[in-house]
Amino acid sequence: MPLSHLLLALAVVAVWGANFVVIKGALTDLPPLLLAEPLPLWKLAAAGMVMGGLGLSVFSARRSRTVAFMTGKSYPAIWRP
Repeated sequence: MPLSHLLLALAVVAVWGANFVVIKGALTDLPPLLLAEPLPLWKLAAAGMVMGGLGLSVFSARRSRTVAFMTGKSYPAIWRP
């Protein structure tokens, strides 16, 4: 195994182990519910953009099939400005 892989594995183990130490220290000073992060607004906005993009892509794919079926013309799958 290359030295870089061993160093990367060692870094992962160090970060993972330090995580438990930090959490244990935080729990001695703070109540557990205070450590729980409420859902930030940016996560809701990102989820909305992803869902909107998926919905738009499904709508446009279905619409292009319907137009091609109704007109009898097939349109190229590439986008042209």
